[in-house]
Amino acid sequence: MEKFLNYAFDYSRQQFAPIAKVFQDQLAVLKQINIETENDAAEEGLIHQWNERIDRLQKLFDELDKVDNLLNATQPDVTKYKLLAIDLQRKLRGDEHNHEWEYAQLSIAQGICFLNANEPDQAVLWFRIAIATLEKNYTHGTRAKGLRALLANSLQRQGKQIETIREAENARWLEPNRSYERVRLGEVYFNLSEFDRARAVWEEALLWSPDDPAIHVNLGVCYLKLAWNVRERAQRKILLEQSAKFLNQALDLYESAQLQEKGWAHHTLGRLHDELCEYSEAIANFTIAKNFGFAPLMTTFYLGWAYLRNKSYDECVQQFRWLIQEAEERIPAGEGDKARAILNEIIEPETGEQMPLGQVLAWAHLSMAFSYAERDANLNDALELAYKADAYIIKLDNDAAKGRTWAARVDCEGWILFKQNKIDVAITRFEQALALTAAADAYLHLALSYEQKLQDSKDEAERRHLIARVHACCRHVDDLDLKQEYSQRVNDLRLRLQEKPQTKAEK
Repeated sequence: MEKFLNYAFDYSRQQFAPIAKVFQDQLAVLKQINIETENDAAEEGLIHQWNERIDRLQKLFDELDKVDNLLNATQPDVTKYKLLAIDLQRKLRGDEHNHEWEYAQLSIAQGICFLNANEPDQAVLWFRIAIATLEKNYTHGTRAKGLRALLANSLQRQGKQIETIREAENARWLEPNRSYERVRLGEVYFNLSEFDRARAVWEEALLWSPDDPAIHVNLGVCYLKLAWNVRERAQRKILLEQSAKFLNQALDLYESAQLQEKGWAHHTLGRLHDELCEYSEAIANFTIAKNFGFAPLMTTFYLGWAYLRNKSYDECVQQFRWLIQEAEERIPAGEGDKARAILNEIIEPETGEQMPLGQVLAWAHLSMAFSYAERDANLNDALELAYKADAYIIKLDNDAAKGRTWAARVDCEGWILFKQNKIDVAITRFEQALALTAAADAYLHLALSYEQKLQDSKDEAERRHLIARVHACCRHVDDLDLKQEYSQRVNDLRLRLQEKPQTKAEK
């Protein structure tokens, strides 16, 4: 009976209560028969042990319920996970040999708590203890609990990639008829940026759990990542169509109360429509995600950007003003190390992005500046906004993030100067931006500046040189603009150059 109860619990905790109730009813009948037939005390003691066993399991459930309550909380508290892990450790003392199955269950719970408390070293320790304990007499428990998949997750957080893949693959082959291990293996490959392998494993998992919306979302995100890594436009379109298919299927499968999960799907759809330059659809999806409360700062960031691309400038400024106000409330006053540390924290990593708070704030100011420049309004205010971004950029510790953001900042300043007809200074800024990173928009801005300078030149040799520079910039835009966001403006510019460009004096 003991092993049957453990087996039932391992595979379906929800089914344990009715199974235990049946056993308790049978034990009550046996006890009554024992009394009536005056059987010896040994049988009475055995019945008592069985009842005690069920009571112990029920107490174990009470401990595991505490873990479940934390896992299901809307906003999980890392501190509570750690405190619960310490409490479980106290309860584990002395139980390893007398009650090894319960000891293993509490070890698993402790491993989960440490994993969620961002202490993977401790999580690895307790998952290994649980596996070693269960494999003595309860080998099915290791598979039922997906322990090797949990161990792989912990190893990955330690940065031990080879061990991670080995454990995740072992989990997959030890439990060939279930999706859970395949989902975890897919996460391992995804986190290693092996997106094609992640896709293959998740599509395999879908065969076992076709109605699991989380797997559909994983595939939608994976196809989007694959699209970002492909330069050939026809292939990108196919991958984006696949991404949209899985994300929309996930939205059909989620229950109405799963707002965070649906918000994640809508956020990703917003990114997808932005990639397709379908800004109205992007705005709609980002708005839904924000209303569902999913990653409000990052969702607002992309919503504001979509409004900017859609030329909805007032709405763009409104979103970024809200974002700046909310984000700056997280930064303590002063110039100390604590403020700098917060500016370098990754903001809302659940979106899959790796943007520190300081970078988001810098881009928010630059986006507002671009919005003013695009409509030729408040150009002095736009310059001030661009300069305000400096305070955030210089405090970024990540060199790549700092370089990209500084290039955008210099390009933004150049575009405002262009709008103020300060062409020579603007050209210098665009060249500085492109020295930092190659960007399609900066090359377009430089091409338009050369065209403007062309109209001011009377020297034929200089004019030929400027025309050549414009064409060179346009070719760079063609190469870099994978979204074809600027193709119409580049084509219009080339058409203007086919006509004999007139100087301002000739006009």
